[in-house]
Amino acid sequence: MKKQLLLFNLFVLLVCFFNEALGQYTVVNNPINKPGYKLILNDEFNSGPFNDSKWYRQNYYHGEDGAEIQIYVDNLYHIPQNPNYIFRDGKLVLAARKEDPPAEMNSNYKYTSAWFESLAKFKNGYFEIRCKLPLGNSTWPAFWLYTSDSYEKGGHEVDIFEYLGNTPTKATNNLIWMNSKNDGCDCSPNKDRNDYTCHSTGIEFQTPGYPSFADDFHTYALEWSPTFLRFYLDNKVLRTFSNDCRIPRTYMKIIANLTLSGKDGTPPDYSEYSIDYIRAYKKIWCNNFNSKDWSNSYHRRMVGDVNGDGKDDLVGFGWSDVIVAYGYVDNDGPGFRYPHSAIINKDFCYGQGWNVQRDYIYLADVNGDGAKDIVGFGEKGVTVALGEKVSDLQTPQFTTPKLYVSNFGTNQGWNKAYHRRMVGDVNGDGKDDLVCFGWSDVIVAYGYVDNNGFGFRYSRSAIVNKDFCYNQDWNTQRDDIYLADVNGDGVKDIVGFGEKGVTVALGKKVSDLQTPQFTTPQLYISNFGTNQGWNKAYHWRMVGDVNGDGKDDLVCFGWSDVIVAYGYVDNNGFGFRYPRSAIVNKDFCYAQNWDVEKHPIYLADMNGDGAKDIVGFFNDGVKVAYGDKNDNLQTPSFTYNKDYYELNDYGCNVSASTNNGFSTTNDVRLVGDANGDHVNDIVAFGNEGVFVTPFTNCNHLDKISSLKSAKLDSNPKTIENSDAINDENEINIFPNPSNGLFSINLSGKSNKTSNVKIYNSLGMKILDSEIQNQKQFDLRRYPKGLYIININVLDNIITSKLIIE
Repeated sequence: MKKQLLLFNLFVLLVCFFNEALGQYTVVNNPINKPGYKLILNDEFNSGPFNDSKWYRQNYYHGEDGAEIQIYVDNLYHIPQNPNYIFRDGKLVLAARKEDPPAEMNSNYKYTSAWFESLAKFKNGYFEIRCKLPLGNSTWPAFWLYTSDSYEKGGHEVDIFEYLGNTPTKATNNLIWMNSKNDGCDCSPNKDRNDYTCHSTGIEFQTPGYPSFADDFHTYALEWSPTFLRFYLDNKVLRTFSNDCRIPRTYMKIIANLTLSGKDGTPPDYSEYSIDYIRAYKKIWCNNFNSKDWSNSYHRRMVGDVNGDGKDDLVGFGWSDVIVAYGYVDNDGPGFRYPHSAIINKDFCYGQGWNVQRDYIYLADVNGDGAKDIVGFGEKGVTVALGEKVSDLQTPQFTTPKLYVSNFGTNQGWNKAYHRRMVGDVNGDGKDDLVCFGWSDVIVAYGYVDNNGFGFRYSRSAIVNKDFCYNQDWNTQRDDIYLADVNGDGVKDIVGFGEKGVTVALGKKVSDLQTPQFTTPQLYISNFGTNQGWNKAYHWRMVGDVNGDGKDDLVCFGWSDVIVAYGYVDNNGFGFRYPRSAIVNKDFCYAQNWDVEKHPIYLADMNGDGAKDIVGFFNDGVKVAYGDKNDNLQTPSFTYNKDYYELNDYGCNVSASTNNGFSTTNDVRLVGDANGDHVNDIVAFGNEGVFVTPFTNCNHLDKISSLKSAKLDSNPKTIENSDAINDENEINIFPNPSNGLFSINLSGKSNKTSNVKIYNSLGMKILDSEIQNQKQFDLRRYPKGLYIININVLDNIITSKLIIE
């Protein structure tokens, strides 16, 4: 509908048509509640006035080159006697009229019409409209989603329907996307538009049993998941579009408008697009762990990979049971399986005497097997239940909880008000250790594994020159202490934000587990301390690698500026460079109304480039400042626009434009890798259950040369890659379908070594191998479904499909 789009009749030449024979339709009027979803935006249009707190009415915009002959008139310039927005009989009518626009608009167009769009932006969900369409040449109504930042960042347009009144029994679903000119899956932000070209695909559908779409109200809907787009007409599936590159991974507005085409005949003097309702829903990924039944005062809710498959799982500590829902990915996308009790001998919960205010519980890998374990600092000491690598997602498994260390507990005098107790790998052996800050000593117990199994060695004082503890005037309510790798040697260091500034004791790689070792604590920066005006009640002070060089940096949120000091190592050793303001458009700070108690902020890699980003949950949604890979240590930099929300969701306000408010006291908003693509996603525990918004790992979307255009295969409900055709004269895959064990034969195509890449339905590369003539491959550990095989033979890409069942 924007100026980049072609005329409808020209666009038809680009798209593939299919007259869907779904049988007799039943016109539906769906209830407002949708199972498995939360309603986050709706307007039933029962009566006026127009809700300007949810929608923006377009003004002035019109098409170019004769493509559109109307001008949109908003609430400022509407003609009172001939409004373009009419409330009638519980419906909103968008009216297109033949008339001169208001004089203030200074337009020579001869028709006025209406366009409105959501103030909020959305990513994934279910979007539905119930409406009746106009008759007449050139009437061109649509209901669609559009990238809010235009095509410049690899944008998309998804037309849930477009319709031309010349052919009232037909309508189309369309997908228009921008990608780099080599047609690869380039999702990187801030690309120059000159590097992009437009691609499109569409499908036509009809109304069996009805004379036209103008004779009655129909329901048009889109289900948008991280891995597919599914279009519906009156609750029947029209098509499913699955593709690793073209599924939108950005944030989109909802738009409804009535256009008049300039190339499809003379339009009527008056036409109407009547809308009964518009609704948007958010998927509930798991209906357990909800804030109605779970309380932050008694129950912990966490995310972590407790079965070692690379996907973070949901772990909830209920009244008497530890409940786990394993993360998974199948052909319908990511999700969580079977929330079940995970520990036969129950522990770690309120019913067993554990207390959120008194005790610490972590998910950490203390035995180095790649699966997170439950580590609890309780009354008696340290209790651990080891996570187990399992493929059976129905039965979460941990070892029986065991008291491994009779120290660090409240019975031994440890108190959360005075003593920090942490977990991290401080000797670089791949196993997390216990690091506890007592009255006067930092005590470390190294994790180990020997022939007798797992345990902790020798709870010993770790720092000769004592620091970081209560008796050295460190205060849990005032100061911040982290375990982080600030010199990039693979060992966690102690980083403390105290009174005088930032003190660091570097961890050492040691094999002697009897004597924990750190360098002598040193004050590296006389900034970020309470003596310099920093206050834990107003300022976050964090540690994370925000320039992707492998060394954690200091990231501090002051009164009005985000200040960064990059970690470095040179011939003189380790240090921090130049504490400087890092974000030109200031945000995330007290002066911009950020509140430590209300607005969680994390450092997490949200785009897979290896640099951590700032992720903040503000009043009306999520803001992200992307860390820039930067070798210039004097000038910290982030890619950021302070006026731009990554997502109008997960905020702490229930705004007028959405129903998305999250409680600051009883909901939990986190980041974690829910789908295993090595990039963090939003994971939130809300009133209805668990919600997830996946972010995109650009580095895992390899540029697949076969992804050039789309067409329909013999199954009209699924879009496939146009080049994904197995040329039997070139390659042979057998058996196909298979159980995951199959062979590829090049049939004499080349005697030279060729490269084989295999991608799953998310577009993630799961195998990169070489082949000469014939080779067997084993994918039996991967989920059932469709896989794409790319074989580079003499610099020609041959693409085929593999089905594992």
